[in-house]
Amino acid sequence: MLSETRTVVGTDGRTWTIRRDVEVFWPYGLDDFEHDLSPRFGLWASGLMIVAAWAALFYWFTPTGLIQLAVTTTLAVLVPLAYAGRWCAHRPWTLVAETPGTSEHNAERWVALVRGFGRAKEEFELVSRAIRLTGTPEFFSGPFHPVS
Repeated sequence: MLSETRTVVGTDGRTWTIRRDVEVFWPYGLDDFEHDLSPRFGLWASGLMIVAAWAALFYWFTPTGLIQLAVTTTLAVLVPLAYAGRWCAHRPWTLVAETPGTSEHNAERWVALVRGFGRAKEEFELVSRAIRLTGTPEFFSGPFHPVS
C-alpha cells in the first residue's frame, strides 16, 4: 500500500482528510542520498559492501574447474537485495491533514515528512486519534506543522 486516505471528524465538528503517500522523488538534495542507507553504522555498512563486492567478483571470475561455495553464491545475491529492500523500506512518506474552512473556523493544512513505512503508519494513527480527541492534529512530540 503506497497511499492511504482517511476521513476523521474532530470534537469541534470539522471533517479532516488525512492521507499518507510515499515520496516518489527524493525530497532532499543528492548529498543526503549517500548517507541514507546507514547514517549511524557507516563503518559496518561499508565493510559489508566490501565483502559483498569481493564475493561477487569471486563468483563471476571463478575458474571453470573450481567449485564455488554456496555461501559465496548466497552472499553475492542476497546482500545487494538486502540493501535494496532496506532502502525501499526507509523511503520518506508525506503525511497531510487538511480541513476545508467553515463559517466558524479557517481552512487548515498540516504536513509532515517521516521516514519508513512503520513510522508513517504510526504517525498516521496518532494524528487520527489526536483529531478525534482534540479537534486538531497538533501534538507536541509529532512532526506535523501547519502550512499556510
